[in-house]
Amino acid sequence: MPGEDQSNVYHESINNGSHLTLSDSQLGAAFKPEPLCERQKNLAFIKTHKTGSTTVASIMHRYALSHRLSCVGYKSDPARGHIRFDMLNKRSNRKFIPPLGVGVGDYANYKGYNMLTVHVRYQPKILKLFMAEGTKYVTILREPSSHFESAFTFFGAEKSLFRTRHSDNIAKFANQPSHYWHKLPRGHKKYYTRNGQMFDLSLDRRIHTDISVVKSIINDISTKFSLVLVMEYMDESLLLLKKLMCWDYRDISYVIKNHRTHTSEMDDDVRASLRKWNWADTLLYEHFNATLWKKITEYGPTFNEDLAEFREVLQKDYDECVAEELTKRRRKVVKTKLANNSDYCTHLAGSTYRLFNKVYKRQMNNTQNN
Repeated sequence: MPGEDQSNVYHESINNGSHLTLSDSQLGAAFKPEPLCERQKNLAFIKTHKTGSTTVASIMHRYALSHRLSCVGYKSDPARGHIRFDMLNKRSNRKFIPPLGVGVGDYANYKGYNMLTVHVRYQPKILKLFMAEGTKYVTILREPSSHFESAFTFFGAEKSLFRTRHSDNIAKFANQPSHYWHKLPRGHKKYYTRNGQMFDLSLDRRIHTDISVVKSIINDISTKFSLVLVMEYMDESLLLLKKLMCWDYRDISYVIKNHRTHTSEMDDDVRASLRKWNWADTLLYEHFNATLWKKITEYGPTFNEDLAEFREVLQKDYDECVAEELTKRRRKVVKTKLANNSDYCTHLAGSTYRLFNKVYKRQMNNTQNN
């Protein structure tokens, strides 16, 4: 369910699910009136893994389709478009789908993309070559112990280390993390079970060992990113995105994508051990969680009212578009059954793969009329 009822999914924070709220007086204290905004269209979303990022990417795909915008995506992956771990260079656009209005193979004009929505490691100098001028950068983070639990199961590290799933496996790992981690093969299993969010946001190999490097990366992100969303406060984060981009409530409406029906239980000691193991992610998360609430304070005295209005939109859209939620047996991921087949509901609550594939086909067909 949308809005308040999503707290079980998005508000399992280090505060044990507590939902912070600022008073109107606190919000008003830092408020400075702003002129009317101008709708923005150029947005690069660094899609971190296992952070609720698919939900955010779907918002952007929907916006790109309705406003005829061009998205970056690998032509070899028509369902997702992900770049993943590839190191990009100035010729990497040869692997991309073309922007709207550009012929397939006209690589000199494979530039000026409006949106980046796929899994890719943050490589600012190269990404700048392909994105439209003035593109704003955003990303999303998740509380580190919760992030680890999700990645540990989803990418198969648990099965690789312990053969079968068991409630004690994550506690065993947390008790000897270095021992188990070094047994994992290179790839998703290894990359996302130690500082996986920092891995997506930096190419520096010292992120596990050098605190000065990590602090420098955090400072760099603070300077170059317009907004860092926090999964545990998805609605609040999206309201800030709406303000940043001068969008409407329906532009940021969403139905949660790819969330699981079951998560492993962890006591406080296990969570503390996992945060220590993922210490770089912990520093990253704590910094930008604080930054999020600073931005909320600066939003102005209407924040709580606007948040309530946004949640009303979420509930209305959910009631209009979702008939029921179904559990996909493999990985036990919740999927939605549509209440109607309107374009809006199909894009909002339907398959994320089909949604991106529409973006893919439109750009591969080289037209702005589809």
